[in-house]
Amino acid sequence: METLRGIIPSIPTETVEFKRTVPQKWKCDQCGVITGTLWRSSAVHTNGHPLPPSLMMNGTSAPASSSSSNHINPSLIPHCVHRFCGQCLETIFVGVQTVGKCSLDRLTIHKKQMIESVINIDSILSQEVFCTHKSRGCRKTMLLSELENHLKACLYGLVHCPLKCGQGITIKSLPNHMATDCPRRIIACEFCDEDIVLESKLEHDNICPRKPVVCNYCKNKSLFRADLKEHLEKCELKPRNCRLIPLGCKYSGTQIEVDRHEKDWTAHMDIFLKHILQTGTITQDKPKNRLADVVNIVKNLNAENAELMDRVNEFSDKVEQLEETNIKLVERLNKFEAVHRAEMTSIRTVIELMRKELENFKLDYRRANKDEDEESEV
Repeated sequence: METLRGIIPSIPTETVEFKRTVPQKWKCDQCGVITGTLWRSSAVHTNGHPLPPSLMMNGTSAPASSSSSNHINPSLIPHCVHRFCGQCLETIFVGVQTVGKCSLDRLTIHKKQMIESVINIDSILSQEVFCTHKSRGCRKTMLLSELENHLKACLYGLVHCPLKCGQGITIKSLPNHMATDCPRRIIACEFCDEDIVLESKLEHDNICPRKPVVCNYCKNKSLFRADLKEHLEKCELKPRNCRLIPLGCKYSGTQIEVDRHEKDWTAHMDIFLKHILQTGTITQDKPKNRLADVVNIVKNLNAENAELMDRVNEFSDKVEQLEETNIKLVERLNKFEAVHRAEMTSIRTVIELMRKELENFKLDYRRANKDEDEESEV
């Protein structure tokens, strides 16, 4: 794997795998990056000026006309020959420093003696490379200059899941992910057939109106959650209290037991008398008549109260059912819209990628025909 910097304009830094080994002269000797411009130190005189090219090339002594004190054979001067990219050069000459040491051979180098070495970018771009998504399954190779266009259409590139599960998915596997793997995919409830998000299944199960439940009192197992409330109002084994609790009766039992208890008015005489005496509603001269009146009043009030409660409960149930139905319809509409948007996004993405892949295929086909024509002409 090689690291490029500034070779592909739209990609500041990219790691690619070349099909063939690239020349070392293209790389920074310190960090190994391939870039368009490298810097190296030139050979120098002892007085700090560059040596003449003739001495730098073949190591011969200075011309006779030159002073021996001003020219030295470069072969006698330790000279750093390493190439550096701009970023590595900044680590050698920190801030305003003009003298530094090569990190590889520890030789002293001078900032003013660094010369620019420009690499032929076209030579680099004409090298054949593997797709950077090779590790995820793409086996295509192309010229480095074609890599950018290929990556725009490569089916092995990562995209964010449209259902917002937070996972990065290859474009090729996106349809399967959304259909079978995504924790936010839409599934149908096994009890009510309502569309729900998979990760909220447990929450839905706790409120699903069609999920089977068991009555805690009679152990009836053929109930749906939506019917449980109505069942509990009629369940004969559910504990109930005597309706004369406000007057002080503490009896409780099943519905049958309470009904039997309430029919036995003699059991409540002491309660009635105590209540009447406390409220001062009876006189000593007509106790029997007033007691009978009180009993009748209590019976009538109980009957009217029971009728009113039945009507209130009936209206309350209808209101709750309408509210639940409205909430379900809104939720289903929102989920349908979300699924529809996600599916349309996925379809548009796949269509665009297929279009780009077709364009690349046409270019490859034309290039292949051109090469065959050139070979036939030769």
